[in-house]
Amino acid sequence: MEITSARGRALAAQKPAFLDVLGDLWDAQSNPEGIVNLGLAENTLMHAEMMEFVNSNAQFDAHVLTYGDGFTPQTALYPCDIAVTSGVSNALECCAWALADPGDYILVGRPYFNAFKTIFGSRPQIGLLEVAFGTTDPFSITAINEYERTYAEAERKGLQIATEASARRNGAYDLPERRCRWATYKDL
Repeated sequence: MEITSARGRALAAQKPAFLDVLGDLWDAQSNPEGIVNLGLAENTLMHAEMMEFVNSNAQFDAHVLTYGDGFTPQTALYPCDIAVTSGVSNALECCAWALADPGDYILVGRPYFNAFKTIFGSRPQIGLLEVAFGTTDPFSITAINEYERTYAEAERKGLQIATEASARRNGAYDLPERRCRWATYKDL
């Protein structure tokens, strides 16, 4: 008799490959045949240099070790505006459940956190459409052209893009005001 549900067994089979990578990380002395992980926003190849820099150049007040004095938001922030999750990955998954339907796609600029495929794909079943920028600065206004190209290609293929309209349909009414003109035009 199986203890784990069929759904649990299916998810277990999708264990992210990066967990295998983390178990075999490269180290010059202890694991020279290990894997150099380029999939996380952590540069282990520079740990020695970073530690040397931090230990010789940085001076911190003990206050940096606390939760600080809070922050001053640009607009008023109320308790009803705050959602608490167990981490950013969980917050992103909550957004996926709230803003898109299974089989929808979202546009994601490259490079992106490799766990997005698991965060959006495993349970919410949202696909990623990768936006490549080439030599375009992904933070520039001209990067919108690359989003437009990827969006048009997805439309030609008949893919359903998660839109602001679907977010409203699912109950997410007060989306952040910061929207590119293009995203507004496309109802994203």
